Amino acid sequence: MNNTKTADWMPEVAPDAGDWSTPIPFASEAEPFPSKLLPGALGEFAESLSVHTETPRELAALMCLAVTSASVAGRCEIEVREGYIEPLNLFVAAALESGNRKTAVLNAARQPLVDFEREEQERIAPERRAALSEQKTLEARIDKLRKEVVNDPNDDAKEQLRELSSRLSRSPISRAFGPKT
Repeated sequence: MNNTKTADWMPEVAPDAGDWSTPIPFASEAEPFPSKLLPGALGEFAESLSVHTETPRELAALMCLAVTSASVAGRCEIEVREGYIEPLNLFVAAALESGNRKTAVLNAARQPLVDFEREEQERIAPERRAALSEQKTLEARIDKLRKEVVNDPNDDAKEQLRELSSRLSRSPISRAFGPKT
């Protein structure tokens, strides 16, 4: 007697491994990767990366898709059908033996993203420093007001404390790195 409990949607699993049928082998040759499968600049980049690194087109395309996925991870979702939403993420694995230049292709594919991130960090650095300075100033003023409210709980100090706390929660640093609501 099988006492295994499963969810209503799960099929019963046979406890005897001897009941399994023989696995169907993969085809000996995979279908070739279509050269124009990836659109526009991404497709052109993958194709030229494959030629430049003398690696299979499939490897370059896979790494380009992985980097593209990483660039939108956590920011984009796709609604497969009404009410069914999935993150727009890919998890990839390049199944090639050692020495097939996987790392070189991955590094070349991710370099535009690395360059973009570095340029953006440099571009926003002055704004970020100013926002961090303002945040520290607000935090110091809030700490000082809290001590005043503890010693003398007057309404004016309490209102200033509420206003400063509100400003702090709206600061760019708090919005970017604060708790998610």
